[in-house]
Amino acid sequence: MRRPVLAALILATGMGTAAAAEGDAPAQGGTGGVLLHGTVTVEGAWPKVGIYLEVDTGAGPKPLVRVAKDGSFSYRHPLQPGTEVTLTPYNSTALNTPEPTFLTGHMRTRVKPDDKVEVHLTARRILTREISVLDQSGKPAANIGIGVEAAIPLGPEPGAPAWKNYVSFRTDGEGKLPFKYVEIEGGSYDLTVNTVDSGGDKYLGEASLSGRQLMNKDEPLSLEVQRLPVWLEVQFRWDPDRGNLPFRPDVGSAIEAHRVWASGATGRKDAVLSPEGLARFYGLKPGNYTIELSDLGRRLYSISGGSEKVTIPKDAKLPVRHTVTLLPAGKTSVAGKVIDRATGKPVAGATVAAEGEGTIETGPDGAFKFEGVSGANLKLRVHHANYCGFEGTYPLASGKDDAFNLDVRLAPLPTLRVLAADRDSGKGVPGCNVFARGELIDAKAVTAEDGSCLLRLPEGRYQLLVRRPGTPAEGDAAGARSASKAMVYAGETAVPKDGGELRIELPAVVAVRAAVNGLGPRGQGRGPGFCLVRPKDNLIMAGVPLDVQGEGVAYVGAGTYRLVVIAEEERSGADGGEVQALAPMTGPVKIEVRQWRKLTLTGDARMLLGDPIQDEQPPGK
Repeated sequence: MRRPVLAALILATGMGTAAAAEGDAPAQGGTGGVLLHGTVTVEGAWPKVGIYLEVDTGAGPKPLVRVAKDGSFSYRHPLQPGTEVTLTPYNSTALNTPEPTFLTGHMRTRVKPDDKVEVHLTARRILTREISVLDQSGKPAANIGIGVEAAIPLGPEPGAPAWKNYVSFRTDGEGKLPFKYVEIEGGSYDLTVNTVDSGGDKYLGEASLSGRQLMNKDEPLSLEVQRLPVWLEVQFRWDPDRGNLPFRPDVGSAIEAHRVWASGATGRKDAVLSPEGLARFYGLKPGNYTIELSDLGRRLYSISGGSEKVTIPKDAKLPVRHTVTLLPAGKTSVAGKVIDRATGKPVAGATVAAEGEGTIETGPDGAFKFEGVSGANLKLRVHHANYCGFEGTYPLASGKDDAFNLDVRLAPLPTLRVLAADRDSGKGVPGCNVFARGELIDAKAVTAEDGSCLLRLPEGRYQLLVRRPGTPAEGDAAGARSASKAMVYAGETAVPKDGGELRIELPAVVAVRAAVNGLGPRGQGRGPGFCLVRPKDNLIMAGVPLDVQGEGVAYVGAGTYRLVVIAEEERSGADGGEVQALAPMTGPVKIEVRQWRKLTLTGDARMLLGDPIQDEQPPGK
C-alpha cells in the first residue's frame, strides 16, 4: 500500500476518476434521497466472489450494492420517490474465470421512503461442453480464437432483463473448444470466428447455440469454419540504398495508407500491412498479379525494386512469397487559417501543432503554414484559451500540386462561474481546486478570495469535483499535502450555450485517524493502509498508508464512510465498519482486523469485498 496498490487508490480519487469523489449525494444512513433496503435469498450456493446487486434506473451509471452474508443490503437512492428501479445480480466474472456459479433473478419496483424489498435469486451452475471445430475439409481448426456474444435471461417471463457479455475461448491443438455456458435453457450464444493462425491461414465462421442445445448432452456439437490458406505473402522492405533500417510501418495511425492490392486473375484483392511490413492475400488462383499501393500509400512510399509483378504458378507450393522494396515518397506544403466559428474572423494567438512537424502560433491574420510535410495524413491539434480545442486528421492525398490548404474553425467557449461556499456559514471558500470533466474537454480552476472561479467549457454535461484545503491534524507531520486537497464534492452540471452560474455548498474537511490492530502476516508485507469508501456505491474517497504503529490519517468531507483495511501482497482487505466523519473527531477510530476478505478494485475506483480468505486462521487464533 505505500506502493503500487495504495498509490493507485489515491490516484483513483483524483481528477482521473470524477465519480469517486465525496459529494452532496447522501451516503447510506445519511439524509436525503430514498433508502432502499431489504434482503436477498438465494436458491443454491452463493458465488465465491460474493453477491452485488446492480441498481438500474434506466439512465446514468448503475451503482453496485454489496449484499452481506446474512442476505441484507441497503442503498441510499439519490433520486425521487416513485423512480422505477431494477435490481439484478452483478455476474462480473461469469464465463471468464473459474467461478462455478451464475445468479439469475431480478426485481422491479418503484422506490418509496424506507421501502424494504425482497430479492429472490437462483444459483445456476456454469458448465463446460466440448465442441469440435473443423474446417471445410474436416481437419481440426487448432489453436484459434473464437469470440462469443452471450445473452442470458435473468428471468423466465417476456421482457425480463438479460445479462449480456462478450467472452472469448480458444481451441486446443486438436481443434477441441472447451465452451463454458450457464445451465439454463433460455440462454443464447453467438459465436464468431475471424482470426489468423500461427501459420497465416485465415479462419471465418459464424454459429449460434442455445442453452437448450448445450444442455442436451446426447447431441454432439461441432462447428465448421472456412479455412482460407495464404496464397501470396508480400514482404515490404526499405530499399538497400537506405542501409539496414528495419521497415516498421505505423499501421495503427494511418491504416488506409498501408492497404495494398493484388490485381490479376481473380480481380482485385486487398490486404493491410502488418507492423512488420507483411501483406497476406487469400482467395487467389494461379496467374499473374500486380502489387499496388493505395492512393494514400503512394504519398508515403514509392516502389523501387523487387518488381511489382508476381506470378503464382499452377501446382505452386503455398504460400508464394515475394519481396518489394520501397523508398519514402515526396513531401507536401500545408497552409491554412484558424477562424472563429461564430464570427468568421481570424483567431490570433492560437497554437497549431502538426504531429511530427512542430508547432506554430497564429498571427493577427490567423494563418499558419508547414513546409515539407511527409506522410499520407496530417494530424493537427489547435488550442486557444478562449475556444474549444480542436483535433483532426487530414488525408493529404486530396491535395494538388504538392500543396494542401485547410481552415480550422474554433467554437468559442461558454463561461461557467462557480461559487464554492461553506455549507454552514454560506461564505465563499478560497483556494479550492475545481475540476470539470466532460466528454470532449477537461478544465480546472482555483477559487479566488470570494470563493468564485471561471471555467470555459463547451455546452454539455460535466462532472464537477472540488478539493477543499484543510488543516493537518495534530501530530500528522506528513499530512499537509493530503489535508490541502481533500475531496469534498462531486456532482454533475449542465453548461448551457450561453454559460451560466453554479453555487456549490461544501462540507468541512475532517481528519479521520485510524488505529489498526491484528494485521497479521497479510498486513506485514510492503506496507498496509486503509481507505474510506462511500457506502452507497463503494467508491473510494481517500486512501492512505499506515505507519509502523498501524496508524494513519485520511482527509475527507464530512459524511458517512466505510473503512476498509488493505493488505498489499494478496489483494485482500478487512471491513472496518461504518465511520461518521464529523468535526472535530476525538481520538482515532480503533479497528481490530479479525478476517481478511478477497478484494476487488474496479477500473472506476470501486472497492468490492468478497468472501473470507480461508487459507489462514483469523489474527489472534
